[in-house]
Amino acid sequence: MKKFDLEEARHRRDYTYIFLTKGWGRMGQKIFAAGLVAGLFIMGCGSDGTGPGGNSIVNGDSGIMGESKIQTWAELDDAGAVIRVGVTAGASGIDNLTGEDHLVLAFPDAVQSQTFFNHMGFDFQDHGHGPPPYLFPHFDLHFYGVDVASVREVDCIDEPLPEGLEAGVPAMGLETVPDWYMIPSTALDPEGSCVPAMGVHALDVRSPELQEDPEMFTRTLIIGYHNAEITFIEPMVTQAHLAERSEWTWDVPRPTVLGRSVLWPATFKASFDADTDTYTLEYSGFSAIE
Repeated sequence: MKKFDLEEARHRRDYTYIFLTKGWGRMGQKIFAAGLVAGLFIMGCGSDGTGPGGNSIVNGDSGIMGESKIQTWAELDDAGAVIRVGVTAGASGIDNLTGEDHLVLAFPDAVQSQTFFNHMGFDFQDHGHGPPPYLFPHFDLHFYGVDVASVREVDCIDEPLPEGLEAGVPAMGLETVPDWYMIPSTALDPEGSCVPAMGVHALDVRSPELQEDPEMFTRTLIIGYHNAEITFIEPMVTQAHLAERSEWTWDVPRPTVLGRSVLWPATFKASFDADTDTYTLEYSGFSAIE
């Protein structure tokens, strides 16, 4: 596959050039600082009753962002196997956010022991962050597959590319990178897409906001890496898109090889419940991966 030509892209003034030469701005420093104090906002775990078909719902951590309660949870079947993993947020509360905010929330023990997921970073960027397609108020929803301590240790020094991946070239037929995902460089932001206390960001080059004739950014799905292994899945969605009560479903990109034996989700769904004024962001369709 042809490698992206920066000079050619510059003359086209497309977002591939902007991404490769701008960066993720101030995001990393703010999220790292938030992670150090996140425990001040976290409430404990507990049982929350039953879900569809009588399955049990188990709560993870919860926190407050603005006037919105943010709650992690999981649905378990009768045998205790994880069926769904999600986070629910008060919709009107996040509509009204005006200042940057960050929460770190653990998922229930069953999620951490069975699935890819360990905890999440629920991050609101009031002015967005670089590169320019993402300079709108939006949420960075980091669903991490490693623990908080491991995330904080990411320093973006000598980060390797996943095996077989060439910088600036979309993946195709690789084991650890889903097709069409591209890492411009593993260098520290803004030269590359690595953010300390987070990881290396890989983008789907088919995303509408990254095309030669780009659409306005509303939502996209990032895959994150550290030491050439996947460490997070990150939906990014604008505050305005959620305020419109948008609902959608994505097929979750699946690597051929993950590097550990866990359950990996097939589907991501965002839905709004008018009766409870809440947004639910959830993963389902879990199956084994190694």
